[in-house]
Amino acid sequence: MGDIVNKESDIYKQKKDFVDTLIKLYNYNFKQYQLIIFIKGEMMQLIKKLTFSILVFSLVTIIFADSVIIESKDGSAPIAALINNAKSSVKLSIYQLITEPYPAPSTTVIPPTPSYFTRPVLNALVKANNKSDVKVEIIVGNFTANGWPASGIVDWNYENTWATTNSVSMVKSSIMFSNDPTYDCYAHNKYMIIDDKKVVIMTGNLTTGSFVDTSEHKIRNFYVVVEDTASVSYMKTLFAQDLKNSVNGTATTPPNIPSNLLIGPNTANITAIADFISNAENKIDIYMMYFDNDCPAAIFSAIKNSDATIRILLSNLQKQTVLTAQFPDANTSDSNITYKIIPSSNPLFIHTKTFIRDGSSVLLGSMNMSATSLNKNREVDMISSSTEVVSPIQTQFDTDWNSVSVQTQTSQPKKKKGYYPYYKHHYYDHKHYDDSGDDN
Repeated sequence: MGDIVNKESDIYKQKKDFVDTLIKLYNYNFKQYQLIIFIKGEMMQLIKKLTFSILVFSLVTIIFADSVIIESKDGSAPIAALINNAKSSVKLSIYQLITEPYPAPSTTVIPPTPSYFTRPVLNALVKANNKSDVKVEIIVGNFTANGWPASGIVDWNYENTWATTNSVSMVKSSIMFSNDPTYDCYAHNKYMIIDDKKVVIMTGNLTTGSFVDTSEHKIRNFYVVVEDTASVSYMKTLFAQDLKNSVNGTATTPPNIPSNLLIGPNTANITAIADFISNAENKIDIYMMYFDNDCPAAIFSAIKNSDATIRILLSNLQKQTVLTAQFPDANTSDSNITYKIIPSSNPLFIHTKTFIRDGSSVLLGSMNMSATSLNKNREVDMISSSTEVVSPIQTQFDTDWNSVSVQTQTSQPKKKKGYYPYYKHHYYDHKHYDDSGDDN
């Protein structure tokens, strides 16, 4: 009997142990399940946070990403669209807005096609100005300066006639940006602010000829749209100050310039350009209308002392004597410097002032490589490392470079009186360049 009781007790104990084991397994599995659910929940929260962060970053990148308009390839439509889409304001500070007579003369005087004078940018400015909720303000350069003959004022007359006819608020810059009393060539900068939210920093003017792209005429310029808050805020301050001081005012440059902007006149810009060149690891590609013989030595030295591969693409305004003096070994197997001067027979004219470093950053704007531009004028340049800006400019440089053979130039185009093409389909009736000047 005792044995039976003991066996039943053992069986009960085994069952109890088995049940306890099942309970422990259940509890363990439940805890594991809870852990899994917890981890899964945390992972989902993390994924959501990451997704949101990525989305926000992407939106910020899209909203504030720089972009570039390449001229004259892209035509005037992108610039006109920026103006047409303005909701509240257009602030334009430009060296030249109209250089062709306004209204256009007969085609017997100036021969381009009628579409040449459709002037989409001017039309866009008028359209924006006619909107009740959009304010258009324009500062244009003074063209009677720096030894330019008095007839140079015709540019202002054309612009003033256009502005008056269309009730556009426009002033001629009469600010002296230099302490040199013999020099009064003022605002050479080229920029536009849209709705106080984006600024377009330009290497070119907004003349009609700047957008013509035909088999006979192409002009290379870049118009970079920047939307970062610091740059826009600073450029708003600069514009407001220069507008206020446009009539015989005293020029000053607002402080706290963002690190990606170069505002002239400021001798620190010479150092900034030289440093930009010197910091190249592999290559520097340079678009330049010309290097003047008085270009600051620091910039020439940065080019000559660089170990990077340097390619320089120049307009037919470049003096061969300057290149020969500064880069005597260039275009030889012993030199890391190669330059090409685009001949006047080529439809492409280089007007842009652009440095491309290692294919990853650019420095561009209105500054020509002359003492006048770098020491005396109101100028605006910018530095960008945005892929959306650098990559298209690098691609365009490679295309333009490969389209021209290595060549030198032994003489300069002769200056002529009356209307003549400074570059094809872009006419002036005053002096276009000189040894000390800073034109376009």
